[in-house]
Amino acid sequence: MNEKFLQQFGNELSSIRKRQGLTLEQASELMNIHMNTLSTYENHTEYLKLGKLFEILEKYNVDPDIFFKNICEYIHEKSQ
Repeated sequence: MNEKFLQQFGNELSSIRKRQGLTLEQASELMNIHMNTLSTYENHTEYLKLGKLFEILEKYNVDPDIFFKNICEYIHEKSQ
């Protein structure tokens, strides 16, 4: 998968968490996953399965369409 896409994917997950005012510890409790696992998802998204992504977005109350749109727009802007 495109490295820029993966990097932005993780950045977007991290940004969502931070915009909601959650630390890694708080978000991991919300997700019922280990804090290191969530950190890995934010920094090495190639390990994140699509089903788990949708679970995380649901817990954050974020529409998956908007999530992917934000990533694609960012990548498009940077490539121009």
